[in-house]
Amino acid sequence: MFALLEGQERHWPAWVWESLAVAAVLLAVTVWHLRRRSAAGRGPLIEPGMFRSRLFSVGLLATVAYFLAMGSFFFTLALYLQLGRGMSPLESGSMFLALGVGYFGASIVSARFAASVNARRVAAGPLILAIGYTAIAFTVKDLKLDGSALWLLPMLLVAGLGMGLTTGPLTNLVLGGAVPEHAAAASGLLNTAQEGGAAVGVAIAGAVFFPALARAGGKADAYPHAFTVTLIPLVCLGLLASLLVLSSPGRAARS
Repeated sequence: MFALLEGQERHWPAWVWESLAVAAVLLAVTVWHLRRRSAAGRGPLIEPGMFRSRLFSVGLLATVAYFLAMGSFFFTLALYLQLGRGMSPLESGSMFLALGVGYFGASIVSARFAASVNARRVAAGPLILAIGYTAIAFTVKDLKLDGSALWLLPMLLVAGLGMGLTTGPLTNLVLGGAVPEHAAAASGLLNTAQEGGAAVGVAIAGAVFFPALARAGGKADAYPHAFTVTLIPLVCLGLLASLLVLSSPGRAARS
């Protein structure tokens, strides 16, 4: 995280790439350590056997992809609204209400089907999210800084619907694939995937947003361009999350 966040500010010096390489090595060492403790019956913090469940493993990857796309969107939208369009924090927050309305409405609907969640239903959520992001990108491109930001509200509502149709159902789907005796560890891993995905997503979005902003001149009129460019990988992440869910076994998950 530190390397990703500081790399952009310091123009990607060699130590950033060295740090990322060391992180990959440490991850490999961690996996080896956990497998060694498990084989010795010494109770590892994370039981490697949990990942034998394809539903759990693929669902966890889909969770990371989804939260990469969701957490970073909040960050870049706030930059666009406040620094690009000159909105106050209160005005910017009011625009976020459209996301909240969509999320709340979709959550109510998805809660009714919590006991019979399947892969196709869950995959619809990140797909709708990607559609919402795409519509936002085209709208921002057409509006520039002259048009009213209120035109974004319907697209933000669609994105919020995608979030509400994904977060809860995807959690149910992933935990439904976990072995009952490892339920606590599975829940911890899921929370880590959610929080870690959102945090890394912000770092990645910043690494795309600010260079695009600088290339476009760095002034207020460059923010629409930087925002739309940043939405491209977020759309791809939403589609990736949807495809990952569809590739899972698709068993029903019990709430």
